[in-house]
Amino acid sequence: MPNCTRANTYTADKTPAAGHDFGAWEVTTPSTADTVGTQTRVCARCGYTETRPVSALFSGACGAHGDNVTWSLDTATGELTVDGTGETADYAYFNHAPWYDLRAYIRSVTVEDGVTHIGSYAFRDCGKIACITIPGSVTTVGDYAFNCCNTLRSVYFTGSLEQWCGMQHAELDFPHALYVDGSLLEEAVIPDGVTSIGDHAFRYCTSLVRVTLPDSVTSIGRCAFYASNLASITLPDSMTSIGDSAFGYCTGLVEVTIPDSVTHIGASAFYDCKCLVDAAIPDGVTYIGSGAFCSTGITHVTIPDGVMQIESGTFRYCTNLAGVTLPDSVTEIGCAAFFECESLMRITIPESVTNIQNEAFFGAYLADVYYTADAAAWEQIEIGEENESLLYAELHTSTAPACTAGGHTAYTCTVCGNVYTADKTPAAGHSFGAWEVTTPATADTAGEETRVCTRCGCSETRPTARHLPGDCDGDGTVDLGDVAALSRCIAGGWDVEVGTQNADVNGDGLLSLRDVVLIRRYLAGGWDVILL
Repeated sequence: MPNCTRANTYTADKTPAAGHDFGAWEVTTPSTADTVGTQTRVCARCGYTETRPVSALFSGACGAHGDNVTWSLDTATGELTVDGTGETADYAYFNHAPWYDLRAYIRSVTVEDGVTHIGSYAFRDCGKIACITIPGSVTTVGDYAFNCCNTLRSVYFTGSLEQWCGMQHAELDFPHALYVDGSLLEEAVIPDGVTSIGDHAFRYCTSLVRVTLPDSVTSIGRCAFYASNLASITLPDSMTSIGDSAFGYCTGLVEVTIPDSVTHIGASAFYDCKCLVDAAIPDGVTYIGSGAFCSTGITHVTIPDGVMQIESGTFRYCTNLAGVTLPDSVTEIGCAAFFECESLMRITIPESVTNIQNEAFFGAYLADVYYTADAAAWEQIEIGEENESLLYAELHTSTAPACTAGGHTAYTCTVCGNVYTADKTPAAGHSFGAWEVTTPATADTAGEETRVCTRCGCSETRPTARHLPGDCDGDGTVDLGDVAALSRCIAGGWDVEVGTQNADVNGDGLLSLRDVVLIRRYLAGGWDVILL
């Protein structure tokens, strides 16, 4: 005959285990107001016993102001209900919530409408919670409210998507599906009027794939989409700030267009977005936080003018990064900024850079470094340790063309010091400003004019004719040659230069035919002509 738990061992005509033949449940320990009771049942065949807890209802106050909020736990169903009006109490790590000792019974949590705050550490170590229901009345969730809730997989929010975005969220570090107003949230179209996506709003939200933001949104909060399944998002032109770790670990995010309005990209904003290959940084950005694009798949990047520092680890582990353009505004390249960027073989470093920190280019395979100033300026840069890739690359320095000397690019081997020049450019020539009077002419002495080169600062001087009204050509006499010179000057003669002080004989500040007529009348003996 088969027994209860083991098949007959005879090698033929095998039969399966019969299974226990339990009798009725009987109370062995009655439940009280403070303790859970037990029931037992016995197998009629083998005497094996099973026990189970007897349903008991525990309750109490958990409000920030006493009994304004209460709780109750049904140990049979495992549902904890929080009900009332206003805030629940905040708890510290060692100051447990009143249901803490019953946490092994808690399978689900329902917060009723009217509660406005879920306290810090409220459900810490409630490791068997599978789902929680949060009403639209809740506006804040305290720090670590769901700390170590390892089995929490479903969050039900009975309010609107707008309310969810505006809530102050706690960090959820476990993958979960989000239901808003009864529907699984896979594509979120954020309603117009929402101005920001709150910190941690969709953190670890595995159900979320696509998001569309309205023009009213100006900022995305810290860890807003952290480790979600986000594959596509449309950022509006109104946005100015992307928070720290906003898209961190969004491993399915392939492409993002950052609008021109954005000025701030937070630390680790796109950390470990391995599929992200295209993320153009707009010209208006003035700050890029540490690790912002660490471990992404981007291949080229242009840092906008206005960014002063490449922060530590900004492009760390960007193994596909092959091209980088740094603006003249950058003064410092931070620690491990391009660490293990193994595809990076060439980089142009502007003259403005004064400090390159430790490991900035560790693991990069730089072959060519183009520096926009000369070798002497390069030697003044403070370069930290573990930057052999930078130091052993071929250094290309530049000397800009001067007014009287040509420019060139110098190629320097950092190992042996050999230098050769190429890419020569001709002398630029002087770029003089306008002539300015430095010594005014008088009736008895000549004056002087000076002009200055805007490039090198050198100056030129020339004499000006003594003040003889009508002597347009400066030969010391007034004759028909002056009439001819002034006429040609007024007509646009490119090779004619007349002294304004002598040629403006009517004193109106202009050179015109009126001055020509006056000089002609003067030469003809006009008794009423006065040359000023």
